[in-house]
Amino acid sequence: MSAQGPIAFFGATGGCANAALALALKTGYQCSALARTPQRLHEMLAAKEVPKETIDRNLQMVQGDVTHVETVKKVLFYRNQPVSKILSGIGMAPSLNISKMDGTICQKSARTIIQALKELDFERKPYFALISTTGISKGPQDVPLFCRPMYHWLLAVPLNDKRVVEELVIEADEEGKAFIGYTVVRPASLRDTKSKGMRNIRVGSEEKPVLGYFICRDDVGLWIFEELLKGDASRWYGQKPTIAH
Repeated sequence: MSAQGPIAFFGATGGCANAALALALKTGYQCSALARTPQRLHEMLAAKEVPKETIDRNLQMVQGDVTHVETVKKVLFYRNQPVSKILSGIGMAPSLNISKMDGTICQKSARTIIQALKELDFERKPYFALISTTGISKGPQDVPLFCRPMYHWLLAVPLNDKRVVEELVIEADEEGKAFIGYTVVRPASLRDTKSKGMRNIRVGSEEKPVLGYFICRDDVGLWIFEELLKGDASRWYGQKPTIAH
């Protein structure tokens, strides 16, 4: 394990961030995670075979809402030690019933995290990793032709939310008051299947994206852990990698 500081997780009960959290804990990292229902997070980690003693020793769970600044500030410390990295996997599940979707949850959470970081004004700024999505790139098309109608119809609301979040993160990075650097990860359409491992994850960039129909949530978490959370992530600063099977 690297000698780096603790890692903060937002959206830790979401499949991608949860997979990254489980790997971090198994590897021995100290982690702080926000959860509306800590028991649910505990059960999800146990299902990924994270030992109870590891959870008790290396995970600080903060119960609360990601839109509350003071709650978020608690997550940005691990037992009084400022975190060195942050992973945000906040998102909303698409629904045919648009009235039931909070179309701004991602941007609300991003604004709150950024505000908390600015108010805390850490001497050593943490690194920020964001789980976003394909379908919102300003560069070449990163969604297969067959999937594009679904993205622009069924996913229009969550896509716009993610687009705003990316803009907020870039703006905060330019100000230099919240974090030392950022990476926006854009996975293909997510599904809950068995991990295929790092060797089967294709990686592109905003300028040269990989086109893929799917990637499983466990492999998104795996790639993020291996490339961004484990050790030095500086080569990914300012990048928007696309990942797919």
